[in-house]
Parts: sequence; C-alpha cells; structure tokens
Amino acid sequence: MMDQISDRDRLYGDDEQEDIRAAVYARTSSAKQSFGHSLNEQVRLSIERCQMLDWEVVFVFRDEAESGKDPDRPMFQSMLRAAEKQAFDVVVFWKLDRFSRSLMHAVQLESKLRQYDVGLYSITEQIDTTTASG
Repeated sequence: MMDQISDRDRLYGDDEQEDIRAAVYARTSSAKQSFGHSLNEQVRLSIERCQMLDWEVVFVFRDEAESGKDPDRPMFQSMLRAAEKQAFDVVVFWKLDRFSRSLMHAVQLESKLRQYDVGLYSITEQIDTTTASG
C-alpha cells in the first residue's frame, strides 16, 4: 500500500519534496511607487526566487495603489480565497510590509494560512514558514 504525502509533509517534511505551487503577491501604496518597489519589480524578483527554489508560480496577485492597512484589498482577498481552496502551497512576496502593514496582522494571517497548509516566504527577509527552520 502506498502512503499518501500530505501538503503539510510536502512543505515541512524532510522527505523528497514534491512540486511546490507558489502564489506571488505584490502591492504598492501608490501608482507612482519608486523604482525597485514597483509592482513589476516585486513580481519579477519573486518569480526569479521561485525559479531558484524550483517552485512553480501558479498565481500572481497584484494590488496597485492599495493601502496595506486595508485588508479588503481586492487581489489580497482573491489570494485568501484561493488559499482557502488550497490552490497553492506558499505565498511569495518581496517584503513583509507589501503583504501586511503590521506584525500582528501578519501573524494572524500566517495562522489562518497555516490552516490551509499554505506557507509564507519573503524574498528579502528571513521569513520562510515552508521549512521548520524558517
């Protein structure tokens, strides 16, 4: 009988890793965000990191000119609905403040996403909930 590997094992286990499905999330506060922080740059860098990690990018969610204080950002809510359906395994973002404006909110989101077996990964900070050491 063949054992099934759960999504949790795939993200956190030490066994051979299956393909990880990534969702990139990018946000700007204004339409004229400075270079290096633009939506396109955030997405490009996030996709490059996913390629380095051999993760498949299956979604890109972009919120332009949306305050991080407002959790009702349109694409952010779409991302949460897709996470609930377990449409991907990890959310990849350029920097935590692009994902959430407060640490408390980020911790709450991480807890909610963990219920769906979805991890978080920041490409500029040491945030990686896809591994035990992350």
